[in-house]
Amino acid sequence: NILLLVSVCLLCGVFVSGVWFWWKQYQLTKVREVTATALRTFPVLMADAERGWKNRPNSEMFSGETFPLRESPPFRMNSDESQILISEPSSVTFKKTLWIIGDSSPFGLGANAEKTFASLLAKTLASRGVSVRNFSVIGYHSSQMRKYLEILEQKNSSKPDLLILWVGFNDVSKFIQ
Repeated sequence: NILLLVSVCLLCGVFVSGVWFWWKQYQLTKVREVTATALRTFPVLMADAERGWKNRPNSEMFSGETFPLRESPPFRMNSDESQILISEPSSVTFKKTLWIIGDSSPFGLGANAEKTFASLLAKTLASRGVSVRNFSVIGYHSSQMRKYLEILEQKNSSKPDLLILWVGFNDVSKFIQ
């Protein structure tokens, strides 16, 4: 009886391990498919070994009510991957920094550049000495965002005084699918 019980437990363990391994491979394949689709769809994105994709430095993405609308001002990416949304007045001395990190909603996909959450916040807070940097990436979900935040903290010598983390829409759509 003990030999039979041990055999059944081993068989179940092998079966569960096989299913777990298959599921991990399936998830990896799906991530590769989504990454390939995102890179083809949005030229502002580039491949990244750790996160799947990231903002392409020195690239442009046009915004607008109907995407893409060429008359609308573009979002431009700094080499540190943040968006340039408004030209900051040179006479303003910034005392604090605020980072916005999120998915396409805080990125401003589909909105005119001047009407995005980040742009309006930057204009409002500039007079109070707060510099706003938008590090949002289209299509990111929470696990990519966690890794992205770690990378930003390592790459930037200074950390933000304030942080807005806005993630969730892509997680919900991933769950629904």
